[in-house]
Amino acid sequence: MTQKRLTLLLVPHGRSDIREMGISHRTIWMAVLAFVCLLGSLAFYTVGYYAKVIHEKELRQLRSEKTELLECIETMGENVRSLGKQIGDLTEHGKALRVLANLPEIDEDTRKVGVGGPLYEEENAVLPLSSDAELLVSRVQGGLDQLLRETELERVSLTEIEERLTRDQNLRDHTPSIKPCEGYFSSGFGMRRDPFTGRLQMHKGLDISGRTGTAIRVTADGVVEATGYTRGMGRYLIVDHGYGYKTLYGHLSKTTVDRRARVRRNEKIAEMGSTGRSTGPHVHYEVRHNGRAVNPWNYIFVEE
Repeated sequence: MTQKRLTLLLVPHGRSDIREMGISHRTIWMAVLAFVCLLGSLAFYTVGYYAKVIHEKELRQLRSEKTELLECIETMGENVRSLGKQIGDLTEHGKALRVLANLPEIDEDTRKVGVGGPLYEEENAVLPLSSDAELLVSRVQGGLDQLLRETELERVSLTEIEERLTRDQNLRDHTPSIKPCEGYFSSGFGMRRDPFTGRLQMHKGLDISGRTGTAIRVTADGVVEATGYTRGMGRYLIVDHGYGYKTLYGHLSKTTVDRRARVRRNEKIAEMGSTGRSTGPHVHYEVRHNGRAVNPWNYIFVEE
């Protein structure tokens, strides 16, 4: 069988003879195939190159975004810690308000608002984060979840306090809640060294120092139960507020109300002095609930 061929005529510009070149169809197809393969390889590597460039660009962008997101999460973590401190302050204020509302204190186990449960594997779980990112995210997420639970607990507590105070205005009027006089706190509630003997001794009230004659004001509505003078307390006055509350004011220079007089919160009842066992002008202020001395700090909500 004769193979088909193509003849190419090469015509030079000069007077040289015309040359003939025979090319078989097979050679032509092989040349075409080689050209197509070359063109395909060129296209493949060109597309691959640009895909690599785009991929590297996206990778750099993702790395940059990751860095920014981690910095953002770190900032959120700092904000969560700051909010935690603020909620801690609100919790302490809430405890004092519960005392004011005569509500039982929320126990510490309840305040932990713990959660838990089995660990489930998600069917369509995303790719895991790096260990550093996962630790950072889990800390922030855990902190936020804890704050949300604590906030909800405080919201419920404050709602309960509000309902109680609204329902029992009389209780609020008869519960000590203000600072009894102007001045600065010179000694707190608790164990301290006696200023005369130097021995540790329980101090059952607050000492507020000021000028002699400073007005002493009753811290809640009530009835003057007793006035008198002792060697240790000097001139003193006791007010019975009802609901188990009584307040004592000691080291007075004088009293301005009589025994059995009805008094209302912020009314002047005495003047500051230095009578009795005292190193200088001040008032010794005690709050007693059901016969037991309690920390007056928990009963000072408004100073004026």
